[in-house]
Order: sequence, then structure tokens, then C-alpha cells
Amino acid sequence: MLPRANRRREVMSGVSTIRPLAESVLTVLSRHTGRSERGQTLTEYGLVLVFICLVVFIAVQLLGPTVSGWYTSMNDEIP
Repeated sequence: MLPRANRRREVMSGVSTIRPLAESVLTVLSRHTGRSERGQTLTEYGLVLVFICLVVFIAVQLLGPTVSGWYTSMNDEIP
């Protein structure tokens, strides 16, 4: 069996060879994730836009007659 100091050096040398490999794997994964998130973000923005359009459409449908009545009464008051 190796003395304690030699075992530590052996383990540390293994870590030093694994670290660049792990960094390159993380780099590749982050690049892939970055590309994937672009499409996901675009989809999320699309869904938000659809939701906003629905809210505006419903608001116009609900408030339309009231606003039209206001403009009609203001128009009637103008000589």
C-alpha cells in the first residue's frame, strides 16, 4: 500500500486529468442548452403574445358597448 502522501498525489493527478474533460463536457452541454433555450424562449413569447391578445379581445368585447355609449352621449352634448 502507498503511503498517505503518495495516495493523495495519485488522487490529485487523477483529478487534474478529469477536470479538463469535465470542463469540455460542460461547455458542450451549455452550448446545446443555449440553442435549446432559444426555441423555448420564442415559444414562451408566442404564448405570452397569444394570452395578451385574448385579454385585449375579451376586454374590448366586454367594455365596447360601454365606451361606445360614452362617446355617443358626448357627441350628443356637442352642439
